[in-house]
Amino acid sequence: MGFSIKKANGLFAKKIGVGVAFGVEEFDAWIELREPTEDEAMNFKSNDPEFNKRELKKLWKDCLVNHNFDNEEGSPASNQEVIDAIKKKGWLVAEIVVKWNDSLPFTMRSEQN
Repeated sequence: MGFSIKKANGLFAKKIGVGVAFGVEEFDAWIELREPTEDEAMNFKSNDPEFNKRELKKLWKDCLVNHNFDNEEGSPASNQEVIDAIKKKGWLVAEIVVKWNDSLPFTMRSEQN
């Protein structure tokens, strides 16, 4: 029996608690970001962590795969509604990028070597 292509296509994802920014417990509001694909990561520079963080700041919106936000009607919020709510808290975007960057597999591998 071979290896499942479905498993091979699975990307690493990181759940990040953002509730504190909205006045609730950290994981009462959360987002989940997947790792960048090879094409998305092409702009990263292994020798410039600050540049990479700026790139991740541009990319995080495209990597949002899940969240537990509801809209004003009580239905699940769209990714765009979540992005808009988070962007209103300027410092929160920076915090998300730092936590996400620290969790990415390629970041962990480079620190282990």
